[in-house]
Amino acid sequence: MFCLADNIMFDRSVMSRLSSISLLSPSSADYITEVFEMVSKWMDQLVAFYLSNPRSFVAIIFAIIFITYYLRQVVRKPAFFCSDGKFRWFLLANVDKIQEKYWPPIWAIQTHVQTALANYLRGRLPDLTYRSCKENIWTSDGGLISIDWYEPEGEKCGAEPVASSSNTFSDEAKPIALFLPGLTGDSQTEYVKSMVPVAHEAGYRSVVFNNRGRGNMKLLTPRFYCAANYEDLKLALEHIRRQNPDSKIVATGISLGGIVLGRYLIDYGDAALVDAALLISVCWDLLAGAESLEKPGLNFKLNQHLTRSLCGIISENRDIFSTLPKVNVDDVLLSKNLREFDSNFTVKMWGFKSVKDYYSQSSHKGKLCCIKRPTLCVNAADDMFAPVCGYYGNTLPVDEVEESSHVAMIVTSRGGHIGFMEAAEPHKYNVTTYHQTDLPLPELIGASDILTEELRKKLCRHLPARAEGYSWSLIYSSAKHGFSLKTLYREMNKFESPVLMVIEDTFGTVFGALISCCLRVSEHFYGTGETFLFTFGVEGRLQVFPWTGENLFFVKGDQNSISFGAGDGNFGLWLDGDLFHGRSHPCKTFGNPSLSIEEDFVVKALECWAFV
Repeated sequence: MFCLADNIMFDRSVMSRLSSISLLSPSSADYITEVFEMVSKWMDQLVAFYLSNPRSFVAIIFAIIFITYYLRQVVRKPAFFCSDGKFRWFLLANVDKIQEKYWPPIWAIQTHVQTALANYLRGRLPDLTYRSCKENIWTSDGGLISIDWYEPEGEKCGAEPVASSSNTFSDEAKPIALFLPGLTGDSQTEYVKSMVPVAHEAGYRSVVFNNRGRGNMKLLTPRFYCAANYEDLKLALEHIRRQNPDSKIVATGISLGGIVLGRYLIDYGDAALVDAALLISVCWDLLAGAESLEKPGLNFKLNQHLTRSLCGIISENRDIFSTLPKVNVDDVLLSKNLREFDSNFTVKMWGFKSVKDYYSQSSHKGKLCCIKRPTLCVNAADDMFAPVCGYYGNTLPVDEVEESSHVAMIVTSRGGHIGFMEAAEPHKYNVTTYHQTDLPLPELIGASDILTEELRKKLCRHLPARAEGYSWSLIYSSAKHGFSLKTLYREMNKFESPVLMVIEDTFGTVFGALISCCLRVSEHFYGTGETFLFTFGVEGRLQVFPWTGENLFFVKGDQNSISFGAGDGNFGLWLDGDLFHGRSHPCKTFGNPSLSIEEDFVVKALECWAFV
């Protein structure tokens, strides 16, 4: 029986559903009763806990709400902006972070906390060891800039790389990583100290550009640096290019360094002396950035801190700057924010019409179409220098980026200004080993006649993200299954992960391929940009040849042969149907040389490993 209020009317369908409840079996009714009793008991316990521990109860509720907010709103994949084409596919294949969620520390998701803590933690890194003598470059006005070549203890800049290096380049053509610090930075600035060793480990010669009066250099002329002028950078690039005509140059500009580098790329287009660029935490609209930094609170505190740093440099060189006819040093030293400093000093020294004119000439918005070198930009959505909301709207030039064939942008949900800390707990942010370290060796499921511990360790550094941390399972071995392509295809049907193929030939050379999916018979090429070729010389040097973006000829196989990479009628790696004879030529897909000592080789052993 159900007691209903007289003023409530139920239609026939509702009454029929209610009637069905009374027809529940005794066991079902008992179950429902038990559930209600359990819920009632749990609610009583919850109320009792609240009454006895109200503060703890409220704290737990807030913690649950905060963690839910963190997981749903903070932890996200970065926004990726890039036009369709070769550059987009190259980045997707080689930059794993684009498709991974960014996990800022749960204890540091606020923009100023990220910025300040990253600065503090990286500041604890030991000073870098550079070449004992700075490489000084004289300017046409009698000024002096310098570049510092990174030279770890026990190594000489340009010397043969240590055995642990996976560098694929000869010493003469070893690529150069050029770093341009921010507003008051130099070669020992904390973020530079964290990035330079990473580039070195990746096989680059690292060099840092020091602006006039920075890097323990004395200012010799009354000329400073600014966001709108790249003449000193151009001079440094010409100097590096003359000394290293065969080396690729990848330039990384951070904050102000990124603005100057961007201006250079915009004005020089195809004639730029860098082969690729990375712009980190760039202020794309200086007027909007200045407006953001003048907001009351922590933004303005940061503004004042930067202004004091600049005024300190002016004060140290007061005698030199006093010779400028239009600059009143006393007025400069009284500047309370960056806009006042630029009005009192930068505008007058460089001859701009106004602060607005200076900021307009320094900003990149509306000019990115002129960049003709592959350029990746990295910004945080909460960077106070590049606001994405407010009076000026979104200052990130995402529309221009999506129309450019040479520019891409990654925007993380958090990160502050040059922060980008990524660790759930403080102890995981190890400042003494901030650069990439070796991961634990994965477990081998099956015995290998080819893989050594050294080769496994080096290959682990190049695996795609979805293969990292998994055990390596032997799915095909010529010693176990014999030399048969048909058998290899059959064994592959049981797996779906990427596959590592390792070959040892009768010359003693070890080489192979990492394939993004299991091998199969196909009329057309298949696979993705995760695929790469490699060779491991007898001297213990691993050379990896990733996808170049030239074509999509990754893998193709039939019953009689299988090939990896192609172009101009040549295959990067080709094996016949019995897997006993093979051939390797330079190919456009991977930009590789012949993987073996000779183009034609005989297979001594072949193994395929899946990641499970």
